[in-house]
Parts: sequence; C-alpha cells; structure tokens
Amino acid sequence: MATVSQQYIFNKIYQQGASAQEAESFAAIAQAESSLNPSNVGDGGNSIGLFQIYIPAHRDKLIKATGSTSEAVWKSWLKNPDNNINMAVQVYQAAGFKFTPWTVYNTGAYRQYLGKDLPTIGQGDASTWTEDENDEGGGGLFGSNSFDWNAPLQTFFKYVVIIGLAIVGIISLFQTFPIVEDGVNAAKKVVTKGRS
Repeated sequence: MATVSQQYIFNKIYQQGASAQEAESFAAIAQAESSLNPSNVGDGGNSIGLFQIYIPAHRDKLIKATGSTSEAVWKSWLKNPDNNINMAVQVYQAAGFKFTPWTVYNTGAYRQYLGKDLPTIGQGDASTWTEDENDEGGGGLFGSNSFDWNAPLQTFFKYVVIIGLAIVGIISLFQTFPIVEDGVNAAKKVVTKGRS
C-alpha cells in the first residue's frame, strides 16, 4: 500500500478535536514508527500499521473495535490507515493522554519529523510549534481537562425529539378518540335519567 502523508494524519486527528500540537505529535510519531506506511509490520509481526499498534498490549481494544478474537482480522483491520489512527487515539487516551506507549516518543526519535510538511492550521502554527520538555499531551480537546460537547448535545437533542414525539402523540390521541367527550356526555345523561 502507498504511504499516507503527515498532513492526512494531522487532519484526521485534528478533526477529532485534538490540539494542533497533539495532532502534529501524532503525525510525527507515525512517521518515526512506520515511515507512514500503513502496511508496515514490526516486532515479529506483533506491531501493525502507521502507529505500530502492539497487538499483545491492546487485545481488549481490538476485540471491541473489530468484534473478532482473530489476530488475522486485527492485523488486516490495523493496516487500514483510519482504523490505525483511531486505535492510536484510544491508546493515547488509555495512557492518560500521553504519548508514552510509543518508543519513538520516549527516545525523542519522533522530534525530527515535527512540523514536517504541515501548514498553519486553526489552533496554532503546527509547522513551527516546539514541544515543552514536560508536555506529554493533554492540552487539546483530547486532554483530560477538557469537555466533550458531543455527548451532552446528543443527549439534549435526543430528549427534544422524544418530548416532541410525545406531544404529537398526545395531540393525535385526543383527535383520534373523541370518546372521552362522548363518555362525559353519556355519564351526564345517565345521571340526569336517574333523577327523573
């Protein structure tokens, strides 16, 4: 398979709500890990794809993501760039929003690829950003100190739809069953006849 660009990885990560710094670090890590080759396999066949996802460490995530317990399925699935990117985000989040699961991060080998071929985007200039020695991520929307608006908005709109449907249902119930009014009139007639 052909390689993907750092820009492709940057955009995918950035679109998920990462800061420019996080997205840039992800792109540099992928380049250092796999030379941006989605089909790259390392560690005796245990590390797969752009981010060299190490299968023995992430079996539970792979079962959940693929619905399979087959390593062959996982390996094929991880060679898809988008799947590998999404799994890398899960690994990052599971590590406390740190890049420490990647050896190239820990050794600093990824640094040579920071800002390579990346334009200025949204939250800062990704091509000139320099990393703080103590920063391990977590500053953007991926960070543990952030709030994800998607979940509450989805919940809000779900309840708006449910309430709207309930109101429509109640209105149509009264339109469909005028018996309630007729029942009241019939009861009045019975009571009136009983008095005569």
